Amino acid sequence: MPNLSTDSELYTIEENRHSLRIKTADLLKILKINGYQNYTSKHQYINFIVKSDIDTSKINLALSDYYKEKYRDINIKEITITPMSYTVAIPEDFTVNIQKDSYLSKKGILSIKTLENKKIFLNYIIDAEISLFLSSKQIKKDDEISLSNSSRKKVKLEKLKDTPVQNIGTSSYQAKHYITENMILTTRDIRTLVLVKRNSSVSVSINDENMVISSEAKALEDGALNDTIDIQKSDKVKLKAKVIGKNMVEII
Repeated sequence: MPNLSTDSELYTIEENRHSLRIKTADLLKILKINGYQNYTSKHQYINFIVKSDIDTSKINLALSDYYKEKYRDINIKEITITPMSYTVAIPEDFTVNIQKDSYLSKKGILSIKTLENKKIFLNYIIDAEISLFLSSKQIKKDDEISLSNSSRKKVKLEKLKDTPVQNIGTSSYQAKHYITENMILTTRDIRTLVLVKRNSSVSVSINDENMVISSEAKALEDGALNDTIDIQKSDKVKLKAKVIGKNMVEII
């Protein structure tokens, strides 16, 4: 960008108006004449809107709380909120409505609803850093996800496809499908780790006062930690048992 010694007035918005719509091609031509060569736009028109001098602190707080609910570890540096059209003032009483899955992106659209059911739409940008997990190597389907094949990393929030995995160290997961190296792990990539598989042999424990009785049985269904599953003893008797470890269950 060149060092221009003086500012140039490109357009003027009339006093009784708050916006100006111009063709993108015309604006780019003017910018090029003034030495700005590398600007492009996907849109046919550009809208200039007079900045609204409004207090958005309540909306900022609601947006901040929303993102903090979605991320275990987030550092919000700045939030910028601007009305989609010129707004003189915002009423004192209103509710904030944030679109579903907005937390996956650093920018979006929200609305506020007044007591008179009037809606005001606003654009926002949030400058934040979040923690997520990346695969540190290739992971095969059904392999356990652990800190041996993944690593935690802090990144600037831009745009995510799905909710990132935010806790691996104290939770047990396995891969739903093949995962390539250096891939952001999301909730669509993992599921709770299956500790007992259907038709496998399991060690059965029965707590009877101060005694622990152990035996073997066959699992009749898959089970994750603390799941209740059906098992079958050698005499064909079926019982309910809680999964307490790898191929280990406890009669309930």
